[in-house]
Amino acid sequence: MTIFIRADESGVFDPIHNDFFIFAGLIFLDRQEMELASRRFLSLEKKLRQKRKYRELPELKATLLDHADRRALFSVTESYSRFSSIINLRKIDHKSVLADKKSKQRYLDYAFKRGLKEAMKCMVARGSIFFDDPAEFDIVLDERTTATNGKYDLADSILHEMRGEIYNMQTLQTYAPTLPATRNARVRYGNSESEPLLRAADVLANRILHECRHGDIWSLLDKNNLFILNLP
Repeated sequence: MTIFIRADESGVFDPIHNDFFIFAGLIFLDRQEMELASRRFLSLEKKLRQKRKYRELPELKATLLDHADRRALFSVTESYSRFSSIINLRKIDHKSVLADKKSKQRYLDYAFKRGLKEAMKCMVARGSIFFDDPAEFDIVLDERTTATNGKYDLADSILHEMRGEIYNMQTLQTYAPTLPATRNARVRYGNSESEPLLRAADVLANRILHECRHGDIWSLLDKNNLFILNLP
């Protein structure tokens, strides 16, 4: 079983001037379903491109769209499993997380990994996937400034997390596995201009950030295919 993840982020990781930072992504258990979602999203984008104000944009990023058009694109994602990590920047340990670029990147990778893990646990509980099934993760994130070895570190960390091979130095225990038969995790950073599902993830992350800022995140929580983890 291959689990396809297409994800993006929204917000600025700056706790002095910002309150939330969001990771959000779409989850597909079937390549054909993923390709269908891509075509659906692209088809709606082409319709929106007929509007004069969008014709010259290199891509339809959520922050550049009218409210109604963002809503329309968001509705395409509602048919699929989705997840999000919501980081409350006011509550993180600023000194440790922002000590340097590496510590910040470690926290961002941790937040993404935890959100994905919680989504997998929920999907196992609902019977969407099975605990003992051999699994592989095919993950594409919108490109950002990340060292090459950072990409491999995230992939390895996800693999070990799913297998239950992460050792907690405080409790002196390993965490319970989520998908113990996970065989591989691949992480690639793609260009959203050429990958429609990264733009769909951008729309999803933007919508979640909007609801967090305006106090209406509960309006999204009744969607049974959206798995949200609040951090820290």
